[in-house]
Amino acid sequence: MFTWQLWCTLFCVLWLYFLWTLCRFYSLIFTIPGPIGYPLIGVALKVRRREDVLKILKNFLDRYGSFLITWLGPIPSFVTTDPQLIQDILNSQNCLDKANVYRVVNDVAGLGLITAKEPHWSVLRKMLNPAFGLNALTSLVPTFNAEANSLLKMVEPLVDSGEQDLLPLLQNFSLNVASQTTMGCGVNENGNIESHQLLNISKNP
Repeated sequence: MFTWQLWCTLFCVLWLYFLWTLCRFYSLIFTIPGPIGYPLIGVALKVRRREDVLKILKNFLDRYGSFLITWLGPIPSFVTTDPQLIQDILNSQNCLDKANVYRVVNDVAGLGLITAKEPHWSVLRKMLNPAFGLNALTSLVPTFNAEANSLLKMVEPLVDSGEQDLLPLLQNFSLNVASQTTMGCGVNENGNIESHQLLNISKNP
């Protein structure tokens, strides 16, 4: 009995010490408006369905303004639609490391530009910078325009025909644009991307 009480006391002391080391961080966090949610889980119950996430975030932004803090479990998450804040964050040298959630992506997809941490991320980014230069992106504009026009032609017959599932069309569009911009050739040159092996694999894993 005494041992159990001792462990509980030790745990409480360590937990209070942990909170004390973060007191300045949390004092700054709570100056930013936003929904706190429930203890320990935050707003996790509200966003448990993937299709509801954007709707709930929009409601939060309408209520609290263009930037807010919300909690997913014990982790605070910063949400903003302010272009200047987004630019400051993306350009900041202090915001290069990835959040812990990227560990899951790393386990599934492997180490890459999306999941790499500093300083490995900077090395990968410097290698890819030439591919995303202004001249390189400008040269791809005709491809984007041609594929966008092709997509519009496929969508036009669906006008006034009720609710439609556009996801397959958008998947085809994305795959063809990615193929042309990275490998220089389209996968739907015959006008029928549905029979392409890549899409068949993705639909029947």
